[in-house]
Amino acid sequence: MALVASLTWLAAGLAPAAAEKRLALVIANAAYPTAPLANPLRDAARVTRALEAVGFTVEQATDLAQVEMRSGLSLFAARLSGADTVALFYYAGHAVQLGGQNYLLPVDSPFKTEADVRLTGIRLDQILYAMRPEKSRLSIAVLDACRDNPFPALSRSVGRGLAPVNAPAGTLVAFSTAPGSVALDGAGLLSPYAKAFADALAQPGLDIEDVFKTTR
Repeated sequence: MALVASLTWLAAGLAPAAAEKRLALVIANAAYPTAPLANPLRDAARVTRALEAVGFTVEQATDLAQVEMRSGLSLFAARLSGADTVALFYYAGHAVQLGGQNYLLPVDSPFKTEADVRLTGIRLDQILYAMRPEKSRLSIAVLDACRDNPFPALSRSVGRGLAPVNAPAGTLVAFSTAPGSVALDGAGLLSPYAKAFADALAQPGLDIEDVFKTTR
């Protein structure tokens, strides 16, 4: 299939509360020196508009180096507080799995060795910890990544696609493809997942669960 969604559902009662605060961080990495991507910047812009239309305050950042990516995630986590907060992180770009861990890849690292990934990649579990449930009512991480491994030197080290995630209670993780599979960057102006996700957000009357079911 062109689009398969793998969801980790570990929260109940997802209908939005009247007074909830919705905060989102959208990161798009495309300008990799040896493996550029065509669509993440357009994907991020489209998803940002869709999130803003349903009440999210969105911080959008593109083509981040490792230091910038860590700083942006840290600042986002610092803004999360209170039982009325819904936090959403959307990432479009390269990511790989290594040793059962998923790493989001900044644009400034060589990624020639396993050590490069472990030292300069951003681990997904660290992002989920920064968004942990005690900081918000619901945390959502959307990964439009999992393009095939673009770094030949790592072909023996990294697994295909991304690894399954054991998310904490109160956290929802959505992948643009099933664990161990590869997603499409898309032949058009948007990736298939970003378009489907933005279109689902625009449909009136859908709660969080319905948004991702419709995206899938």
